Amino acid sequence: MKKVAAAIVVSLIASVSAARADPSTPANGSNGDQYVFSMSAASGTYSADTLTLKTVPLVVYFTERPQRTSGHMDLQAFLDLWGKGVDNFKQDPPNAELSIFRSGGDAHSILIISSPTVEGENISFKVVLLDENIPEDFNNSTLFIDALGVIFPSDQN
Repeated sequence: MKKVAAAIVVSLIASVSAARADPSTPANGSNGDQYVFSMSAASGTYSADTLTLKTVPLVVYFTERPQRTSGHMDLQAFLDLWGKGVDNFKQDPPNAELSIFRSGGDAHSILIISSPTVEGENISFKVVLLDENIPEDFNNSTLFIDALGVIFPSDQN
């Protein structure tokens, strides 16, 4: 019961945050900031080598110490970052962890994601599974994405 209540609270916070999300890209990365990303989805699917997260209201990003920068962006802004910068995801696809909330026990999968596509509030990736299987259909999930290298605004052409 506590897990269900926690999932509801997280969903409500994400909904309120989505209404106030700033669709801009992360701020100046000139201090060597490494941006880590996460996105929560109401549901998702997995088939063959494609993972689709559905109803993703925003992408959260943050950096480690000492900067501790954080913020939100929409899916398109995240997609626009994919091939930009010095150490980008297009050249070196990131590791990710898919955490799926399920009654009776959460499911976790480690994967490599590439080739993102966005349609409205849905995002799809080509994936290579590194461990556990992903169910064909699931609800209430969060994808945690490995660090993106330094982002310099001048590199975002």
